[in-house]
Amino acid sequence: MAQTIWHRGKFFLAPWAVLLLAGTFAVFYVGKQDLHVVLNIHQPRNADAVFRVLTRLGEGWALGAALFYLLFRSRYAVGFLASAWLSSVLFIQLLKQAFFGY
Repeated sequence: MAQTIWHRGKFFLAPWAVLLLAGTFAVFYVGKQDLHVVLNIHQPRNADAVFRVLTRLGEGWALGAALFYLLFRSRYAVGFLASAWLSSVLFIQLLKQAFFGY
């Protein structure tokens, strides 16, 4: 099974593993706050606009568009996507209320 996963996903898994190791090394070597400051300084100005749009999409607009598209394609897919979203929302709210005190 592991060989099948590696064989099918090696072009994804190899760069992912390299970036994971490099990021972990950078966080432990430089520190989380200093690394954030360095990366924020080298960020292009137009990236703020892109990240603002991506944040808005993450707030639910992309989910709404996917649900609307799947509504006409497959009702089973709409139910699965809606239940996955609802369970993640409930899980996050449980964590916030029970453990983190928000």
